[in-house]
Amino acid sequence: MAIYDFIQSANYIYPVTINNGQIYTYDFNTNGSTQVSVMFKGSEGSPEYDDLEWIINLENNDYFYPTNLLEEGKTYDWGIDYAYAIAYDKDKMSHSDEFCSLHHAKNARFGT
Repeated sequence: MAIYDFIQSANYIYPVTINNGQIYTYDFNTNGSTQVSVMFKGSEGSPEYDDLEWIINLENNDYFYPTNLLEEGKTYDWGIDYAYAIAYDKDKMSHSDEFCSLHHAKNARFGT
């Protein structure tokens, strides 16, 4: 999942987790078909996920998001870049993957 600022630039904001000094893209996991939501709190992370932090990519360089708000007056897109499901029972396991290109991943627009 990412927040895109492609209307006025090529910047994007995405959630990460940090483990032993390494930064990893945050994976939202559920058991079953459960809705996932996350509140953007920028430098404050997210109230739903204690280990989530936000990174902003500016001109192909990553930085921790500096404030707890999106920039006022801008329109942002959000999208899911990849999704996968794993189903299993006592006899077998199967999976399904979906990787989207950046421009096809846009699902909604929201403004500040």
